[in-house]
Amino acid sequence: MGPIWLSDDGRLGLTFENETFIHDCGKNISVSDQGLGSIVISTSELTRKKRNTERVYKRQFSDGLVTSSQLASQLTYLDAALTKAVNFAFAQSIRSFCEFTEMVKHWVESTYMSDPTDLARSLFSNSYLVAKKSARSLMKVWPCVPLEKEDYEFSPTKLDQCFEFLPIILKTESKEHLAFVDPITMIVSPTSKKGPCEEFRNIIIQINDQVLEVDQVEGRITSVKPRIFLWPEAKFNFTNMIPNIESHAFHQLVLLNMTDIKNHAFVSNLIKVSQMTYQIHEKDSIISM
Repeated sequence: MGPIWLSDDGRLGLTFENETFIHDCGKNISVSDQGLGSIVISTSELTRKKRNTERVYKRQFSDGLVTSSQLASQLTYLDAALTKAVNFAFAQSIRSFCEFTEMVKHWVESTYMSDPTDLARSLFSNSYLVAKKSARSLMKVWPCVPLEKEDYEFSPTKLDQCFEFLPIILKTESKEHLAFVDPITMIVSPTSKKGPCEEFRNIIIQINDQVLEVDQVEGRITSVKPRIFLWPEAKFNFTNMIPNIESHAFHQLVLLNMTDIKNHAFVSNLIKVSQMTYQIHEKDSIISM
């Protein structure tokens, strides 16, 4: 991962930005910034035959001391792993947000070109608006006046032809006018295009919480009970995009630098305690004799 060497088995992280080389026990060792070293293998050594793998060596495991070298390497590994996970999660979150923003942009552009009234009502959260395109990137918006029940009524046309919009009798100032209502936008207009009765004779319209089917030729009104389909709430959950970051556990590894063991205060005190224990056991053995 970049300039950091990561060990999957021991979960160690080493960097060699300011590495130094030493020669010890006939081996060339490259010392990392954390204090741990790795043996430099030459090309000639790689061509040597492998030793007999059938030999079984007995290994003695003991509880080692955590030195600054081990701690620095493991913390380096932990920092690199967390940085990688956080960068991945942040990049995925930003990418999802940008994709959503781009999708909204395309929706606004397409809705502006096809139905500016629907766009205005969505932007302003107001159903009593009507809009139209005014220029390349301008839109004119007007407020609408809602009609009460007593202001209109459905009236049969008794004609052999039908209209795309639903004909109504509009009552204004004690006068009645023939008008047409768009069942989609609910906008009342004085005219309407004609259409085939096979398609437009029975028009479904929703008024408040009622869904009605109106026969514009005969004037029959039938209540419709549609099947209600509840859309789940659209919530963008970015939590699933964030990878699960497991806790880091330090292993009990014997990674002591043997050149520094004499200067280790704990080891020096441990040697003194061992000497005192040996002397006590020696005196006890003399007394028992």
